[in-house]
Amino acid sequence: MSAAKRKGTKRVPSRGNLAGTTASKTGSVNRGLAAKARRQLMARTEDLYAAEQARMHTAVAVFAVSAGQADRLRAASAAVEAAR
Repeated sequence: MSAAKRKGTKRVPSRGNLAGTTASKTGSVNRGLAAKARRQLMARTEDLYAAEQARMHTAVAVFAVSAGQADRLRAASAAVEAAR
């Protein structure tokens, strides 16, 4: 009779027998958790940017900037530079 049986303890399989199954299950769980965390982070980031974009549009709307105003300013600036 072996020492393990005499003391009433169970024999534990070596790490080599468990490593393949445990590692693959753990890796799968880790990949799943990472994918879930990434989705949550992307959703939070999109919400943050949407809120910031709305805030910026609200701030710019106060000044009533027209779509062609930037082009007109560039043209005026170029005319001033050409006149110098």
